Amino acid sequence: LAKNFAQTVIRHDPGDAQAHFAIGMYCLMAERYREAIKHLEMVLRRLPEDPVVLNNMALCYDRMKCPDKALACAERALKAAPKNQSIRENLERYRKAAETAQ
Repeated sequence: LAKNFAQTVIRHDPGDAQAHFAIGMYCLMAERYREAIKHLEMVLRRLPEDPVVLNNMALCYDRMKCPDKALACAERALKAAPKNQSIRENLERYRKAAETAQ
């Protein structure tokens, strides 16, 4: 229901960040990571350094086995919210994954 509402909002206002965030989170939970990233990138157009959005994008990239992209998003997220322990922990995990991938 929320996804349908968000899609309706986007039809009327294609740049609506909240609607894109809602659909992005729905797609993340549904393991549709590429689609989630597409919507989260739309949010970043309005809120370019939003740590929650960046952290969720990092998670999508991690699940897609793209450690360098996950790491880059997590680094931006931590820069935007340096005291956020959850982001810090994710960043460390992504750093290890990126090192292992090399």
